[in-house]
Amino acid sequence: MTKEPRQGLAAEALRLVASCRQAGQDKTIIQDEEHDDWIHLTRVGTKRLRSAWHLMRDVVGVDRAQQARERLRQISAAVSTHRDRHVRLKAIRHLKESPLPKTRRSSRRGKKAAFSDPVVDWQLLETVAEKEMVSTEKVNHSLLENLWKAEASDWETVRTSPEEERKAIRRGLRRSQRKVRNLTVKAANKSDPLLWHDWRKKVKRLRYQQEMVAQLQGRKPGRRLIRLARLGTMLGERNDLVALRHWLTAGTVRNPGTDISAALEVIGSHESSVMNRAEKLGRSLLNA
Repeated sequence: MTKEPRQGLAAEALRLVASCRQAGQDKTIIQDEEHDDWIHLTRVGTKRLRSAWHLMRDVVGVDRAQQARERLRQISAAVSTHRDRHVRLKAIRHLKESPLPKTRRSSRRGKKAAFSDPVVDWQLLETVAEKEMVSTEKVNHSLLENLWKAEASDWETVRTSPEEERKAIRRGLRRSQRKVRNLTVKAANKSDPLLWHDWRKKVKRLRYQQEMVAQLQGRKPGRRLIRLARLGTMLGERNDLVALRHWLTAGTVRNPGTDISAALEVIGSHESSVMNRAEKLGRSLLNA
């Protein structure tokens, strides 16, 4: 780790805060592509900063770290509706163009069973999702700016503090590693949605923390960190599919004669495929 990891981590956090604040300026048109990029940057930025506060918990104190994470949750909540609808539309378009996973085919006595591909009216689902995007309320940029200012002030205090706690930062990293390892074992051959949701969150937290430490040490991400990032992407993809399924079963698409069962079947096939690949990658990380 660098000579002053505490100050180095705070400096990186301040750069991330400044980047999110800059990207949010003048982004007021909800359908604008750049606005979608800013929403994504804001969501990822808050996750990275929450991960940093988890890493610094033993350095700055539990209460202070908790207050900072709660502030970041407010920022994330301010853009969550638009982000969720954007991801839903993106997932529909992805499924529209994607072939069914091979896991949908099974064998009996050495012969492949015949399946007919479900027919899904993806255009209808895409149209409904697009209408929801247009109706999304504008983001309260004034509220976000005040929250970002408070976040920057907190990290500036950390950066200028004379105290140094290398062991505490390493302890926070080991704590995240243990949680990911335990959840990887628990998730094997299980489909508990809450368990998989928690696994996804902890994997991404560990990824962001390890990326920060690697950057402070002046080294590139190693093979293990690259695989951890890939696992986080897979778990995120599964989460998007689950959200899309809930959207459909909630009765959002109410066109007469519309049968969502075919779409649910396709979503289930893709979700099963992603879960299988995630479990395999998770096991390989445990054995690495």
